[in-house]
Amino acid sequence: MGIIVVNPNPVFDRTIALPSLVPGTVMRTSEVEVTAGGKGVNVARVLRSLGVDSTLVLPIGRDDATRYQHLLEDEGAHFRGFEVSGSVRFASIYRETDVDRVTVINDAGVACPSHEWAAFEDFVVTSVSVDDVVLIMGS
Repeated sequence: MGIIVVNPNPVFDRTIALPSLVPGTVMRTSEVEVTAGGKGVNVARVLRSLGVDSTLVLPIGRDDATRYQHLLEDEGAHFRGFEVSGSVRFASIYRETDVDRVTVINDAGVACPSHEWAAFEDFVVTSVSVDDVVLIMGS
């Protein structure tokens, strides 16, 4: 038995640290970190931290596939990526260090053509065994 985590709308999480966010001004960041993200990616990350193996299954926009896959590999994620057209969306996460506040702005996901989505669904089905636990989350 395995745990399969399906993440249908992956994202690059761009976490931006700054003392405080002041709308309407030009600001400079103190730190920026880009990680692979999405609800399923986060679930798989928590499972890994608990010593539980899982495999992520996700569509990855071919424009960003190499970068996204490297981020997953660098953190030790087990995954099966399915290449689709387009790019991976971004989330801008503003972490204000002076006031201990976080603001998240999620880009909309790129529309996946229906034939690619059907092929991804088939890919998910072939990635699962009869005794696997399958978790599907995200938009």
